Amino acid sequence: MEHEPLPYEVERLLATIVEKELRLYKECERIKADIVSRFDFTMQSMFKEIDDWSYKYIDIKNLKRFLMKTNYYPEENLLKAVLRRLDSDGDARLAY
Repeated sequence: MEHEPLPYEVERLLATIVEKELRLYKECERIKADIVSRFDFTMQSMFKEIDDWSYKYIDIKNLKRFLMKTNYYPEENLLKAVLRRLDSDGDARLAY
């Protein structure tokens, strides 16, 4: 079966999504570089700040508490997405 080209409108919308993803990635990388370059930043202090109950890992609960302390009230699906993106072993936790 031959591949048919996408309708113009679908192709345009898809290109818009890819462009927005690339902009988001670039902005995230810029913010990360700004944070890491600060004299008062260490990975350990960042981890301890989020792991406020000393679980020795970051999960949805302590990530949500951290964000709420900064006046950001995320939905659970967003928290899950963040953890999925950063979780390398699939246990829904981030270990130091």
